[in-house]
Amino acid sequence: MGRVYWRFRGDPYADLASFNEAVHRYYVACSFEGWDPDEVVLRCPLIRVMYMCWKRGRQIEPIVELSADGESFTAGELLFKIHNAVVEHLRGMDHVYFEGLSLHTTKNPNQPPLYGLMQGS
Repeated sequence: MGRVYWRFRGDPYADLASFNEAVHRYYVACSFEGWDPDEVVLRCPLIRVMYMCWKRGRQIEPIVELSADGESFTAGELLFKIHNAVVEHLRGMDHVYFEGLSLHTTKNPNQPPLYGLMQGS
């Protein structure tokens, strides 16, 4: 997803339009450029995302499954769905900045692709 800037703070968003507006405001406030929520970034309808968080004092790496509304994910839809899936689990953590996704290899070809969420502080 190229140069996408976001931090997983706050609450889940009710809809994609309000999320895209929040990302736009974040870009303006931080003087970032280049947010295109309609850019197709993944040409597959289903992925899994692994991220790092803490639970009861232990670091864990949950995996969430995300479905595109169509055959592909746009930047806005993918970031929106990741945000809503992880934001509550990242509450109070330092590593809440989106730094990209990395594709992991999977031994089971019947499973959707697995991406690691790169989180920064």
